Amino acid sequence: MGMMNLARRRPGRVVFHCVLVFFLMSMVIGGIVAMPKATSAAVAIPFNTRSIWNQPIPANPALVSNSSQMIQNLTSTPDRSQIILPGVHQYWSVPVYETDASTPRYTVTDMYGYSVSNVPIPNGVLLDPTSDSKIVLIDRTVSPARAYSFWAFERSGSGYTAGSTGWGDITTNGDGIHNFDGGRWGGRATGWNYLGGLITPDEIRQGHIDHALVMSVDPAIVSPTGVWPAMQADGYSSSSDALREGGRIQLDPSIDVNSLNLTPGGKVIARALQVYGAWMGDTGGSTAIYAQEFLKPGTNGAPTLDQSPWQGLLDGSDLNNFPVNRLRVVQANESDFYVNNSWAPSTVATPTPTATNTPAPTATPQPGTATPTPTPSIAPFSGNLLTNPGFEGGVISPWRSWQGSVSITNDARSGTAAGKVTYVGGTTAGMFSVDDGPPGQVANPPSGTTYNGSVWVKGLGSSVGKTVRLVMRASNSTAEYETRSSDLVLSSGWQQLSATHTIANTGMTGLDIYVVQFGAGAGDALVVDDFSVSNASSSTATPTPTPSPAPSPSPTPTPTVGPNPFPGNLLANPGFEGGVISPWTSWQGRVNLTNDSHNGSRAAKVTYAGGKNGTLYTIGNGKPGEVLSPLVGQVYNGTVWVKGAGGSVGKSVRLVLRESNSASEQETYGATVTLTAGWQQLSVTHTIKSSGMAGLDMYVVQSGAAKGDAFIVDDFVLTKK
Repeated sequence: MGMMNLARRRPGRVVFHCVLVFFLMSMVIGGIVAMPKATSAAVAIPFNTRSIWNQPIPANPALVSNSSQMIQNLTSTPDRSQIILPGVHQYWSVPVYETDASTPRYTVTDMYGYSVSNVPIPNGVLLDPTSDSKIVLIDRTVSPARAYSFWAFERSGSGYTAGSTGWGDITTNGDGIHNFDGGRWGGRATGWNYLGGLITPDEIRQGHIDHALVMSVDPAIVSPTGVWPAMQADGYSSSSDALREGGRIQLDPSIDVNSLNLTPGGKVIARALQVYGAWMGDTGGSTAIYAQEFLKPGTNGAPTLDQSPWQGLLDGSDLNNFPVNRLRVVQANESDFYVNNSWAPSTVATPTPTATNTPAPTATPQPGTATPTPTPSIAPFSGNLLTNPGFEGGVISPWRSWQGSVSITNDARSGTAAGKVTYVGGTTAGMFSVDDGPPGQVANPPSGTTYNGSVWVKGLGSSVGKTVRLVMRASNSTAEYETRSSDLVLSSGWQQLSATHTIANTGMTGLDIYVVQFGAGAGDALVVDDFSVSNASSSTATPTPTPSPAPSPSPTPTPTVGPNPFPGNLLANPGFEGGVISPWTSWQGRVNLTNDSHNGSRAAKVTYAGGKNGTLYTIGNGKPGEVLSPLVGQVYNGTVWVKGAGGSVGKSVRLVLRESNSASEQETYGATVTLTAGWQQLSVTHTIKSSGMAGLDMYVVQSGAAKGDAFIVDDFVLTKK
């Protein structure tokens, strides 16, 4: 993306605000838009010049086949067709800090239990006050120079925690896609480092941006399946014309940017969208292009937005008249870009997959304290040490893929879901994997302990007839030790792989498990289900799972994520107990997990984020909901427990049930309840009024919302009378 961070001090501050500036690339390629000021700043380019961020779009590029239909999604409502600039006039972007050898160092642990050590965090660092709380920390004192990129970053006692952890190589060896160490996740929903694509003041001042931008759009018009270079996606549209995270968006290059009714700064952004485009890296409440965020101490000492670096450059209204209908989706081929998903040679003799596909949902959970060995919350097998071994509830986390992509399929061995792993290619030819690490879900395994691992696999398409194996891997920051199963030839039927591994060394950070296929080529895919890892040294070792009959399809799914203590409940994940937010999302708010629960150990906190639709915000399970194809006359009861937090106490909420299809919707509102600091139950009853409804969903809405408002929800229940 072509960025360099220069430390800048301001009187009375202990925090470094980075000014990122860029190399003056070819005027023939980039073009210049006239600006009232000029700059002579020295510049450097992070990431390889052929990375996704630094490589211009070629002339006459191929477009995806349904580009125009995809872009119509962006013009479907006024909110979606209006591009905002987080970081300039509002939060939800990323502050960037330059560090040096004198900066204090910390170990940062994320919500999955992954840790990154030796992280430089300046004394008095100002943290973004939103629930996303993104941050980038530049460290040039180590090799390779890197950008630590954390989401949901916050202080915890004398240290720091994060929702996700990782760092990206910002040298010419870095590809701007992959991240390393910790959870190997850069923070964006796609997995990319937050540094990629940020607009900086010096770029606007100099009159040209010499890198691709990064954008987000409403998850309701985004597919849950991304495209390369995305490593995960968090949309929920089922439309074949939904936008795809990982997609490259370009403004029609035939447009004369200087003729557009935009501010001078807006024209600079528009020109960059013609030359380099924008990668779809996230979803959010509005269509957004991200600029660097600056913070300053507020009157009460809390961080507040500092707009002064943008004064005279951008004010947030710069793209108000941007021609969204002239955008298009460009085909991106991995072979056209520099890709490097490793930063050091492996310590094992044969190539070892390095996972890069950790999910990151739009809803932003608060980081929690990881347990040494996670208690399985979606595990059907007694003694199984793995979380979500069978992908039930449509959840992928913590599984991810190296050189492949993971999606949910109903072609399951047991239950209703399994994981489909599709080969996408990379720098190591002919291999791809699915795994939960490293370090994996078994943390700090003791030396001498023996573990049994197993998984069920089947081949799809051209993978049938090719070889797979199961691998168990103990690792720490300097070494890995693996035990591999016997090779198995994939067939179109289910087969079981198994391996046994004894921890031979002390000081291992964790034990993970992965399936790897060899001889991979275009069109290869395999399905995995019912992973299991058990402690064979324990008297409660896990027996080999036996097949369970797959239930017949039902229009109303049986809940499978976390404990569901309410018989007849038609909802998945009603109480957030598996540490999972999906399928719950917020309109004009942000969702994170909290242990301030009504029942069990988890609940969801919904924080007002603002938007263009007044002072309302919600949490719901989205249209069409989890009750599919309801019949006319059927009666449904819905309930949820709520409590106020912060400024929401004393304000009104209600529960709503909504039937809908692509053309219409009908709602029933429950009674209005005034939020207090204690738990109260909301309820509503809805009778299906129309035929041909796609589904029934439910949501909680608060009115009179303002900055600082939040409420907590737990124990959603939806039953049919």
